[in-house]
Amino acid sequence: MAFAMANVLSRKAAGVDETIKAGAVWAGVALVALPVAILTEQPIRALAAMDSRGWLLVVVIALVLFCVNLIVQFALARTSANRAIVIMLSELVFAAASSYFLAFEQIGWRDWVGGAMLVAAALCSGRLETQAPGAA
Repeated sequence: MAFAMANVLSRKAAGVDETIKAGAVWAGVALVALPVAILTEQPIRALAAMDSRGWLLVVVIALVLFCVNLIVQFALARTSANRAIVIMLSELVFAAASSYFLAFEQIGWRDWVGGAMLVAAALCSGRLETQAPGAA
């Protein structure tokens, strides 16, 4: 829900620089994640056990994610709302496929139905954009 709200606010703040928007998203993530990390203690133990190679990997992943977030903020401001939501929801399909191929997760019938609904939404959205305004 917070992710969706961040995307809506990002579109609303069209005049704000993408770097500031991406930084705000990261600050929001940190504000939500920090209390959870402190209360559960497991992430803190995992961080304490990491060596320099693990920290390097964390930094590289953080930089890649920050750059991707900048690209998303840039593109989101220049894409129609109905196309942007389909693109954002397609992230779920890619995450499911990645978890299947990389982590050997099982994909159930509900996952297939959800993916089909996303494809249907993409097709409907594309059809809406090609119709003239006011056409039914």
